[in-house]
Amino acid sequence: MMNAFVSLPEVGQVVSKGKTRSSVIIKEGFGIDLRIVPPESYGAALQYFTGSKEHNIELRNIALREGYKLSEYGLYSKDSGQQVAGRSEEEIYRKLGLKYIAPELRENRGEIKAAAKKMPCLNLWMQKTSEEICICIQSTVKGQKALRQ
Repeated sequence: MMNAFVSLPEVGQVVSKGKTRSSVIIKEGFGIDLRIVPPESYGAALQYFTGSKEHNIELRNIALREGYKLSEYGLYSKDSGQQVAGRSEEEIYRKLGLKYIAPELRENRGEIKAAAKKMPCLNLWMQKTSEEICICIQSTVKGQKALRQ
């Protein structure tokens, strides 16, 4: 898999190549990373690599307060070392007491507080058009509502 990835015709430079992780810079100048993780870590890896550094730091802090350790491989009990979540992103957020946060919002700009279990929001997502940004909030109580900025 990694040999095929680093040999693609679009690749301009191979930054690193290993059994489970490779990084390249394509000819257009963009960096691309490929990670291979086991199924039980897929959601953790997806969550980690689609969140900003600030978002991930805050999630790790929450995990520590709740007695867990969070990495791109999963959520683990600090006491036993056993993995308690990681197969899906939703599983990780749920175990940390949060509603699922869409990748587009993972910036640590209030989305974590809004995703706390005591909040009524189920899903937050952004839709960007050429004319405006529309933030939609779906609530179990009030249905769907669109706010225009």
